[in-house]
Amino acid sequence: MPNATARLEQLARGVRVEGGTQETLNYIVSSAVELVRPCETASITLADGHGKVRSAATSAPRALRNDEIQAELGDGPCVAAAWHEQVVEVRDVRHERRWERWAARAHEELGFGSGVCVRLFHHDRGMGALNLFASAPESFTEEDVQEAVALAAHAAVTLAAAENIEHLQLAITNRTVIGQATGMVMVQYGLTSLQAFDVLKRLSSEQNRKLSLVAGDLVTDWDEQHSRR
Repeated sequence: MPNATARLEQLARGVRVEGGTQETLNYIVSSAVELVRPCETASITLADGHGKVRSAATSAPRALRNDEIQAELGDGPCVAAAWHEQVVEVRDVRHERRWERWAARAHEELGFGSGVCVRLFHHDRGMGALNLFASAPESFTEEDVQEAVALAAHAAVTLAAAENIEHLQLAITNRTVIGQATGMVMVQYGLTSLQAFDVLKRLSSEQNRKLSLVAGDLVTDWDEQHSRR
């Protein structure tokens, strides 16, 4: 059985998926539902420098409607994550007091019970957030939140490359390991963000290990190899 590096090279050579930014963002939100156990719906929300909020990608109609409600109100956890905080947790929508108008509609109209919103990026042209929601209250554990943060790093890599925001510098310097690993695979094998993330997901599936752990091993190997040069 090939070692991790050899298998990574095999998968990278075999990837032939072509896709633009929109396809990649759609892939990210569907991956969030697949990889973060409690997540039922996911979306990516973008906000421009004038405060206008829009939904860039959604996994389901409920996720789209959630973004629309927050854009209409100009408030809510996704907006807060995009503009003010790195991570916003909503443990119980029924008892949420920070955004009461949004919470009432999210619970009554959409049936949401809890959620996690993670900032993707913050620069002078705008901000963005990855938003995960579930029907039951208290659904997301600390480990789930960390997985959401790691997935957000991959989304940030995609948007950074697409918008040419320091190109891949964001990928290399991002604190979260999935973002780092995605950027490294993109650079090393000349892949798109979607292709690189697909390679990481395949490795994760083959090894039956969490994506963040597989990415962490790759980042550690990369650091060790380059420290010896």
